[in-house]
Amino acid sequence: MLRAASSPALGVVLLVLAASLVNAAAWRPLLGLWLDSESRYAHGLLLVAVIVVVLARRLPACAALSSAAVSMGAAIAVAALSAAATVASFSGIVVPAGLAVVLIAVVLPAVVYGSPVMRVVLAVVPLALLASPAWDALGPMFQMMTVTATRVLIAITQLPATVSGIDVTLQAGVFRIAEDCNGLQIFLAGVATGSIFSSLLGQPLRQTALIVAGAAVLSLLANWLRVYTVVLAGYLSDMQHYLVRSEHYTLGWTLFALCMFGYMKYLRKRTNPAPPAEALSTPVRPGAVARRALLGIAAVAVWPAWALLQGVSGATAVGTGPQLPGWVATGEPSAWRLETGAALQEQSAELTDGERRVSFYRGTDAGPGRVARLPDFASLPSADAWTVVSTEVSAPVHAALVTDGTGRTWRVALAYWSNGATASGARRAQLRCGVARLLGDAAPCVVMAAASLCLPSCESAERAVAAVMTNALATLGRDP
Repeated sequence: MLRAASSPALGVVLLVLAASLVNAAAWRPLLGLWLDSESRYAHGLLLVAVIVVVLARRLPACAALSSAAVSMGAAIAVAALSAAATVASFSGIVVPAGLAVVLIAVVLPAVVYGSPVMRVVLAVVPLALLASPAWDALGPMFQMMTVTATRVLIAITQLPATVSGIDVTLQAGVFRIAEDCNGLQIFLAGVATGSIFSSLLGQPLRQTALIVAGAAVLSLLANWLRVYTVVLAGYLSDMQHYLVRSEHYTLGWTLFALCMFGYMKYLRKRTNPAPPAEALSTPVRPGAVARRALLGIAAVAVWPAWALLQGVSGATAVGTGPQLPGWVATGEPSAWRLETGAALQEQSAELTDGERRVSFYRGTDAGPGRVARLPDFASLPSADAWTVVSTEVSAPVHAALVTDGTGRTWRVALAYWSNGATASGARRAQLRCGVARLLGDAAPCVVMAAASLCLPSCESAERAVAAVMTNALATLGRDP
């Protein structure tokens, strides 16, 4: 503890490590993404290592303690964030849980140390958020940006190609600018590179923003150039070039590395590193550091410990399955079901009223323990081949028109039920179940889906799906 008292770098690392161990359940799914070499967030562990190095270099050699008011306020904030991380983790909602853990790592040092340390921590630790799946929501936007940039480059170079939607058509074939080509991963790597470089040089906020913005723009340009280069190679080789037939992943990262190398070399000449922080003449007492550190760890640990000690009752019955008056099972196994990848008790059936056919699915998480992720429209069968045409919400049912890989149109409806009542969405159902289980009740979570082909019309499919869902919702909560 004496060494941690005299070295804020070591103290901050130990505090963050302790907080991470206590909230391991909240960030374990994120760690799985970081360890997956095929994940777009496989750079997460590298970012963590860089954060540790930057903290060791930029933190002052010695620091004052935070005031009693700041220390207690920070401890209360840490306890609130720990509660949020525990609830989100237990509810199976990965992104908010991971975000809460990162925020804990930012606020926790304030329980012990004063503002000089906090300024460095606040500038560095949030870099871990650049390896969070929360960025996936921006994928479609980046994809459209790449399509637009490719269209502009084709027009400027007068390449004989047409762009329609996400397809680029040449005389020799068609390219599809898929979501994997959207450049989001390269963009995040560029932002991380600029942020790390600026942090190592100790640049002020305004200069850091300019450096990061430049790195972000260059990373986007590198990806756009990659996509255009592949299209050009396809045109010049009649679709026989290596970049077309094999892979162009390496090309993208090579262009990115060249852009970043040149950019960092330019910045190194144009920017001056900040002077190292001066050590205080009077080091703090180890006992005072220990007391504040224990306060911070207690604030982190109170909610996970309470959740661990809280008993969870047995599962609650949710009914026996689709008991739908006027509808009978066809005797055939259902060819339609959601792709959940979750530990759910699943049922599926083909139902008919003599004229119309509806595929029915139900997945139940009856606990006890952490709530499984409930599926939504992104979990449609063979999701890559299905396209959501339109959606609407008429509580408690979410409905959509979707087209499958063969061009057929389906009417699909989803409904969620948790803790004895319908819920307006998958994540809200998970949250309600998670909170109920933390309070000692193994509340079941249910997702139900019905789908029918638009034959002879989408109106008839809509009526059929509505009838099935209405009756299925009425069975929830009944004793088996």
